[in-house]
Amino acid sequence: MTVALKQEYKFFLSHLEEFSQKHLHEFVLIKGEQVVDFFSSYEKALREGLKRFGNVPFFIEEVKKEEEVHYFYHGIK
Repeated sequence: MTVALKQEYKFFLSHLEEFSQKHLHEFVLIKGEQVVDFFSSYEKALREGLKRFGNVPFFIEEVKKEEEVHYFYHGIK
C-alpha cells in the first residue's frame, strides 16, 4: 500500500463495523477521510473514482465483516 493511501485505509478500518451493517459486500470508494459512495462492483467504484479524481490515488475496498488474512508459504523445510 502506498503512503498516499494509509489515511484512507485507517479510515476504512475505523469505520468497518459501521459500514458492514448496511453495506456488506459492497465496494466503498474513499478519498481522504470522506466516503464518496458504495458500489455493487469494484469496476463501478473504479469508474466513479477515475471520473471524480482522475489518475490520482483513491481507495476502494470491499466491505467484509473481517479483513482477510493472507498466508504465504515459502517452501521452508
